Amino acid sequence: MLPAAAKAFNPQNSPSYGALAANHPYCRAPFYKPGPNGLCYFSIFYADDTSANGTLSSEVFAFIASQGAYVHVPNVVFGCTHQTNTDYPLNGPVGIFGLNLEPESFISQPSSSPVTGMRFSYCLVEPGSTAAMTLLFGDEITWPPVARIQETQILRFNNGFGLYYVNLTDMSIDNTGIYFPPGTFDRDPSGLRGFMIDSGAHYTYLPKLAYKIVRDALVLHFETRHLLPVQGRGEAERFDLCFDLPPNEDPVNLLPSMTFHFAGADLPLFYQQVFYVDLHEQQFCLAMFPENTGLAPAVLGAFQ
Repeated sequence: MLPAAAKAFNPQNSPSYGALAANHPYCRAPFYKPGPNGLCYFSIFYADDTSANGTLSSEVFAFIASQGAYVHVPNVVFGCTHQTNTDYPLNGPVGIFGLNLEPESFISQPSSSPVTGMRFSYCLVEPGSTAAMTLLFGDEITWPPVARIQETQILRFNNGFGLYYVNLTDMSIDNTGIYFPPGTFDRDPSGLRGFMIDSGAHYTYLPKLAYKIVRDALVLHFETRHLLPVQGRGEAERFDLCFDLPPNEDPVNLLPSMTFHFAGADLPLFYQQVFYVDLHEQQFCLAMFPENTGLAPAVLGAFQ
């Protein structure tokens, strides 16, 4: 899912808006249910503890093509949200653009197929960058995008809710492997856990044991540089592992890189994708969290 930065939508101002009835084919458990006035309502909780609820609706969506012209897609089913709980920053995204494999996802809806051809490609820029992010559909996608590209398989499961599960085998810090116990990131036979890509989640969530191993490895890494964990200040209060940035120290010379090792592909992360750096507070923090329930999938979030 891709965060959609836009102004809040007021359906009363749109003649093409429509709320869907409770008997619509998409109005089914576990996320959608009949509500008052014969309409379909939704309530969705995500792996990073964010949530949204509101009315299942339809509307005309407009996209700007690469040539600059608008492409209008009618009868797109979407969730008109009345209440959200997110960790997005002030003036950040106001919604989630669904691109999973479920029928109600934008990429899967019949109304969008002439535009998307069931194909999409997006690029998230690094945190703090002023460059534009791109989202492409269908024939606008050049394949392959580069001469040499890595691939990893999307894992499909029954009751997987159309999510993009992948096989994460290990992680490394500054090219030193962590070597997690076998099965750390596997989805169990009952449908719990696993590891998925969800760019609608702001940060990455690791299984509790895996997070502790990564945390301990970073503590040891920075102990060799005479840095000890401290409490996060300001915006960094949300993070579990923080350190003070030494005076006159350039983060590029201090902070390690990290690599996610998937089956058949490696995702290298620069320090800006691993740590939240606050130069005002002179702190840096690991921009990841533990998934403490042991039930939900681990998540590769947008920051990473």
